[in-house]
Amino acid sequence: MEPRLALGLYPTLPTLDQLGERLNALDAQLLELPAEVEEGTGLFALVENDYLVLIRRTESVLPDAQTGHPLLARASAPHLKDATGMVVVITYATENLLVSPVEFALTHARLTAALVPDALAIHNTGAAATVDADVFRAAVDEGPLSYALAPVWLYEEDGRYGAYTMGLHRYGLPELQVAPGSTGPMELFQGLTQLADAALSPNPPTAGATVLLAEGEQPRTLVESTWVVGKDVPALTLPAV
Repeated sequence: MEPRLALGLYPTLPTLDQLGERLNALDAQLLELPAEVEEGTGLFALVENDYLVLIRRTESVLPDAQTGHPLLARASAPHLKDATGMVVVITYATENLLVSPVEFALTHARLTAALVPDALAIHNTGAAATVDADVFRAAVDEGPLSYALAPVWLYEEDGRYGAYTMGLHRYGLPELQVAPGSTGPMELFQGLTQLADAALSPNPPTAGATVLLAEGEQPRTLVESTWVVGKDVPALTLPAV
């Protein structure tokens, strides 16, 4: 299964000792670092007997990670430019682990939240989104899970708002989107977020399903299409109203 990667952004990085204490709290067995990782820059561990976790400290920041999600990084956005380092958390599945891609991604998100609880923000590379660390933790613990794994993005076209998810295809699922229409931006964001959470459940919606996106609107039907962000990615679309 493809490894999952997330970045905890910091103005001041935690020490390896602090990161080691957090690993120990996760029922972890420390292992020898992979050959390509310089001693003193990271830790490698078997966690819960099923996951290999590599943590690396780096005193640089991925530029893309310093742009926060417009709705999910409101607290950290003014300070992201002050981030000078990252803790990189990579989770690998052991050879015999039998879980779904969504379950694996959720475990990675849970481990990330536990290992970088004091981060300014967390960047999920699979979803290409930076969100406030407390938003990420709350999403993992209480929901909406899509905030951490596949957040919704809004866009404007001719004065009307559309929306799409970012990240579902990483888990073998079609992305979700709503064609630009008369629905207000916050209703659109909340409605598609609920649908994205349903997509991350054991029984995701499929083409032909009827969805009530916002109160007072007529139900809409999901149709197969391609993703507005990349035409090579399958999507399920709700038409405009």
